[in-house]
Amino acid sequence: MRGKNPNMWHPLCSIGLSLSLSVAHAVAETIYLKDGKRVEAKITQRTEKAVVVDWFGTPVTYWRDDIERIDESTAAQEPRIIDAPPAPPTPSAAAPETSEVGQPQDAERVAFVDHVLALSHISKETFERIIATQKPQLDQFINQQTSKLSSPVSREKFRQTMQEALNADLLYTAMRNAFLQQFDRQKLEAVQTWLSSPLAQHMYQLGQEAFQNREALRQFREQLPQHPLSPTRIVLIQRLARAMGSMLADTLQQGRLSMASEAGIAPDQAPAFPTITMNLGGHTTAVDLQKITENPQAAEAYAWLGLVFMYRSVPDEELEQYVIFQESEAWQWYLKLTKEAFAYAMGQGMKHLMAISKSVVDEIVEEEMKSRKKASDSSQPNDTSHTESQDGQNTP
Repeated sequence: MRGKNPNMWHPLCSIGLSLSLSVAHAVAETIYLKDGKRVEAKITQRTEKAVVVDWFGTPVTYWRDDIERIDESTAAQEPRIIDAPPAPPTPSAAAPETSEVGQPQDAERVAFVDHVLALSHISKETFERIIATQKPQLDQFINQQTSKLSSPVSREKFRQTMQEALNADLLYTAMRNAFLQQFDRQKLEAVQTWLSSPLAQHMYQLGQEAFQNREALRQFREQLPQHPLSPTRIVLIQRLARAMGSMLADTLQQGRLSMASEAGIAPDQAPAFPTITMNLGGHTTAVDLQKITENPQAAEAYAWLGLVFMYRSVPDEELEQYVIFQESEAWQWYLKLTKEAFAYAMGQGMKHLMAISKSVVDEIVEEEMKSRKKASDSSQPNDTSHTESQDGQNTP
């Protein structure tokens, strides 16, 4: 693939891959942090702003603004973090434990983010399902690119390379890194507490059961006119539908803009979202994603029936608790960060796959040209236009 092709955007619209860190020479040292802790591990990379250590095979970043000093005279046998007497308060140490892009990603934070994401049912398996659903679009893209290659062996090589690039581990890592870049312990702990609560788990289970009960939904829809909702229930469902519809619209739009940027095309030139089939509250229906992107009220309308059906057995008091948390500052922050992480993964996926595609195609094309030239050279006859006579004179 040569250049940036707008037609690549659509087939890969839900794929995101992260870029790995390069590893430099490893040195065993002790890092003293401003919060009073010290880290004993091997440094694998150094920059002006940060150092990266090997934490049992995982690269962990510590930024120099958070480092008091680095001692090269001691070496750890195995990576470990040791508590030390608190350092005197400094503006950096006293700041809230939040971070902009590129803040420290120590092992404890990684484990904590993994735990919260797992409570949200976001895991490696989530991205395996995304990859599976995008297989037809990926195959379409691969077929478009392999048409540029003349050799069946080259086409198969390109196909295998692109399929191997879709790695669920890398997709999940990109999502997790986006959370680590904007880490806020207080808000994440609030989200963790809610997601661990019996009510939150009950609401999730109701949603899962609703997706598997189409007959019950059909009966519910038929009986709803005879059993109108109470004014309180209507208000609660409206608030939920509004929040969910807005979240879906914002997520799609942010992902669209991110991928258009990575593809090197203007947002208004990016292909429109297609109409897809979705399972809403157990009811399969066609959803116009483009309409949702342009009008959040359309998403709200799609969500309405599913929410009424899913939570039909939940008392108003419990549903109100659910709505209140959905509207809380911590949850709204979490939803916003989830949208940003999704968009980041999509953008990184586009960037990564475009780079791989171009690199592999260019490499294969070069190999084919060399192969053809070699075959052409070997097929040409030796130059016998002149022969040498016995007396050493050239004769025609």
